[in-house]
Amino acid sequence: MFENVRCLCGKIMKSTIEVGWNTTCTFEDDKLNCAFVDGIGKFMINDALEISTLSANTSLSILSGFGINDGTTLEVKKVFVGLEEVMDLLKQSMLSKTPMTDVFLLKQKEINTKAIIAKPLNVMFQSDTKRVDLDLFVRKSDKKILYAVAKADFLDFLFSFLTFPMGSVVELLGGSSSIGSIDNIYKSVEGLYHIDPEKLERSMDMLLHPKIASQHGCENQLLQIEEKQETISISKCSHCFKKGIADMWCRHGLDRAKLSLINPKFIGTDTLEGGRFIKDSMVFMITDELVVEPYSQISCISYLNKQCVSFRDIEERSVTVGGQEALSLLYASLTSKTALASVFCQSSRKRTQR
Repeated sequence: MFENVRCLCGKIMKSTIEVGWNTTCTFEDDKLNCAFVDGIGKFMINDALEISTLSANTSLSILSGFGINDGTTLEVKKVFVGLEEVMDLLKQSMLSKTPMTDVFLLKQKEINTKAIIAKPLNVMFQSDTKRVDLDLFVRKSDKKILYAVAKADFLDFLFSFLTFPMGSVVELLGGSSSIGSIDNIYKSVEGLYHIDPEKLERSMDMLLHPKIASQHGCENQLLQIEEKQETISISKCSHCFKKGIADMWCRHGLDRAKLSLINPKFIGTDTLEGGRFIKDSMVFMITDELVVEPYSQISCISYLNKQCVSFRDIEERSVTVGGQEALSLLYASLTSKTALASVFCQSSRKRTQR
């Protein structure tokens, strides 16, 4: 899975093997057994990406919501959905409340980041098993957070955001992530499952409660998203390996073996979960916009000069980051250009009010 990682035999892994899964779709009782949704039924998707089963009542309800009482004002428009359209729809789904209109009618390519309107986070994290320290450097004159200085454990946590599946993020944020129309997709899966469980029975947990990909977890991940435990069965056939193919069922009828995934985050050869993204001895500077760079006195002075901040106007504050702060920081990283201020200035105000 990871290139240039040392194998259990001691050699560097640099060869590619195609793993064949024999995933052919088959018809059984008029149901297509592939992808996330079982069956051959049709669905209706509105402009906000709310999905429902196709029916006359649903259609009339949506049209009534737009004040449409007859078909004279409607037009049927067929569109082609290729890779470009899929990518545009993905971008707009994370920022827009009307992604279908933006992509297929307005043909928007640019993303309007000013359109993001974040609601207050009203989710409480239930457990605080780990905490990490963070030093904030604040401008005294207006209480603005300029940057933070942190060790590798905080960076491990921050970088772990990049490994989170979207479904897990929405779940952590209680279904109100403020990420464009993604919340509507998440709630639609819940709704469809309750209406017809058979359609989503196999993929319910995969969509609503997904795990972090195998070997992508981190020991300093504060939000306790579970890492997927994965082993792959392959054939023992040396002939198939020489051809660069490792089918689940060997074409020569030989027995299967289990393939262990090496975790590249450990220095030695290891198949354990967890590990760290950053070396323990390193220290970093993080700006309010979550730009990260190695810490040094020169980089700090350069940054303060760019911000036109006097050294006399700076004070240092130490904070600890637990589960609730971690959840708030995840939310702020998705919805704000001043993530540190969104989390820690709010916390300071609450303590002052008490």
